[in-house]
Amino acid sequence: MYACGHDTHTAMLLTVAKTLYSIREQLKGNVRLVFQPAEEIAQGRGIEQSVLKGVDSAFGMHIWSQMPVGKVSCVVGSSFASADLLTVKFKGRGDHSSMLHETVDAVMVASAFVMNVQSIVSREISPLDPAVVTIGRMDVGTRFNVISEKQF
Repeated sequence: MYACGHDTHTAMLLTVAKTLYSIREQLKGNVRLVFQPAEEIAQGRGIEQSVLKGVDSAFGMHIWSQMPVGKVSCVVGSSFASADLLTVKFKGRGDHSSMLHETVDAVMVASAFVMNVQSIVSREISPLDPAVVTIGRMDVGTRFNVISEKQF
């Protein structure tokens, strides 16, 4: 299971479907229920596949385990994060770890990038706007005693 609980998301969507069906005579217009697949790996392609074409408004739901049982939180506007993929490759000049002065260490360059990219949110985005930057994976080097030429 992915930590946010796709099983719970499915149960919530089915509950909404059942509830809306029970009051269908009172509803005007069309209702479209959409489940976002693969959001945790940034491969949910609903928008690109036009699932919201012709939709006038949308209501999204997500489980939030920090909420007390029996409570529901409603937020107007953006909530949670979208997932975008970012791939950055750094090229240095590698050598044996005893020859630091002859290298451009891709590990150091990549580490500096990760540290500095975090300041984008605090220095470039209004504190009133929701924004998060997370670097969740970094592949660097091939051996413990070699200065890495590449960050993969």
